[in-house]
Amino acid sequence: MIDDYLNEFLDEEDSELVKKENRRPEWVSDANSSAATYEAIQRLFKRKRMYINGHKKKSDYVKKSLYQISKSEVASEVGVKMQPIFYTVGYATQLTLELNEKNEKLAAAKENAIKSPGSGNNQKTKKQLVKELNETTERDEINSKRTVEDVYAKILERIPLDVKKAFKLV
Repeated sequence: MIDDYLNEFLDEEDSELVKKENRRPEWVSDANSSAATYEAIQRLFKRKRMYINGHKKKSDYVKKSLYQISKSEVASEVGVKMQPIFYTVGYATQLTLELNEKNEKLAAAKENAIKSPGSGNNQKTKKQLVKELNETTERDEINSKRTVEDVYAKILERIPLDVKKAFKLV
């Protein structure tokens, strides 16, 4: 029902793109383990992609298993042994091609993440950071003095006259 409502706003080209994205390749079938294996590759791809999106330093990629999908990882995700899935079944070549395609995309994403400039304080030199810290500290000291003086003045305004006389403020 909601899909029908949303489809009213999609052009024919847009709806074809959505169908194309959700479509599985022809070699994937629910009759064998190809569907589970294909879905496992897609899930692992999303996990690895999230890792890449969250890590921008070259030192975050020391281990290849952090950003690449291995055959054994796919097999353990599905719950079967690696040898039959990637070497003996009829869809093994297509599955290997799919895995290699995803790994190429992940490698390219990793390179882009490393190349992209960091944001915030990661880009600044030590001198710049020290200078900013000193400026911020001075500004905070001035603001705190001003705040203390303002609070003191307001307290003196609000204190009753007899209390001011007792403390010899008048």
